[in-house]
Amino acid sequence: MNVHVSYKLLKTSDLEHEINQQIHKLEKRLQVFRPDLIHLHAIIEEKPARAGIEARLDLRLPSGDIAARELASSAEAAIKGAFEDLLERLGKHKDKLRAQHKWPNRRRVARTRPVPETPFEETVAAVQIPQASEEDISSYLNANLPRLRRFVEREITYRENNDELTPGQLGTDEVIDEAIANALDHHEKPEKLSLEPWLYRLALRAISDLGRRSREDESSLSLDQPARVYDMSATIHDELRTEYHQPDEVTSRESLIANRGLSSPEDTAAQSEVITLIERALHGTKPEDREAFLLFTIEGFTVDEIVAISSRPVDAVRNSINSAREYLRRNLPVPSHLKDKLLEHSKAV
Repeated sequence: MNVHVSYKLLKTSDLEHEINQQIHKLEKRLQVFRPDLIHLHAIIEEKPARAGIEARLDLRLPSGDIAARELASSAEAAIKGAFEDLLERLGKHKDKLRAQHKWPNRRRVARTRPVPETPFEETVAAVQIPQASEEDISSYLNANLPRLRRFVEREITYRENNDELTPGQLGTDEVIDEAIANALDHHEKPEKLSLEPWLYRLALRAISDLGRRSREDESSLSLDQPARVYDMSATIHDELRTEYHQPDEVTSRESLIANRGLSSPEDTAAQSEVITLIERALHGTKPEDREAFLLFTIEGFTVDEIVAISSRPVDAVRNSINSAREYLRRNLPVPSHLKDKLLEHSKAV
C-alpha cells in the first residue's frame, strides 16, 4: 500500500506511532486488494480559533475512493476517530462489492434484462489465494505420512474398543489409500494453508465410509471363507536374509555420534505412554469431545482448523476441548502436579 502523510503541525514520535498503528490495522482489512493498487493520503492539521485538530483520510481503491475526517481536541483522538470511521466505511464498501453481482440495476430492471457481472473476488484487482495441487498433496504426504498413519491407527483402535468396528475390519493402509484417492479425485482442492486439516477430514470420512461398506458386505460373505490369509513368504525371506547377515557386525563412525535432533528411545517411549494414558482416560467422555481434544493437543491443530475438519461451530469445538480437559483433570491416573503440567497447554483460546 502506498502511504503519504502530510503533517501541518508539530510532528512527534507519539503522533507517528499512532498513525503507523492505525495503518497496520487498516492493512489487515485490505488483504483482498492488490497492494500496488491501494493509495492512502492522510492530512493532519491544526484548525485556528481553538477549533482543535483535524484528521482527513483519503483511501483510493481499485473499486472506488473512501474518505473520512474527524475533528478533536488532540491529534491522537482525531487520528483514531478518522481511522475508525474509515474502517466502518471500508466494511460497508466490501460488503457491497461481495453482493453487487447478485443485484441488477433497479432503475432499468423493468426495461432491460440484468447484465451479468463478475464478483470482485474473481477480478484482476483481487488477491487470488493459490489452491492446492496434486503436487502439493504428494509433497505433504511424503513428509507427513507417518503422522497421518498414527492418527488413523489411533482412530481405528478407538472405534474397535467402542464396538463400532470389529477387530481387523479396517486396515490403516486401506483407510489412507481411500483418503488419498478421494483427495486426488476431488475437483475443488482447498487452499494450501488448509491442506492438512482437509486431509485429516478425508481420513475420518474414509473410516466412516469404509466401515459402513464393510458392514453392508458382511451379509454376502461366505462362512467357509477364512477370515484372513497371511503371506509367509516375506517372513521366510527375512529369516533367510538375517541368518547370514547381521546389521550390527560393523560399527560405523556415524553410529558413535549422538544426534541431538532426534528423541531418545526413553523419550519416545514416555511420549507414547502418555498418549496411551490420555487415550484410555478419554474413553468415558463424548466422542466429539475426545476428537476435538486430540486434534488440538496431540495433532497440534488450531480451533479454526478443527472447525474445518469436524464441520462444527467454533463455540462447540472450544466447549468440547474444555470439557475433555476437565474430564482428564478428574480421571487421568497420574499425580496432580504432573497432571497440571500435561494439561497446561491444552486451554482453548
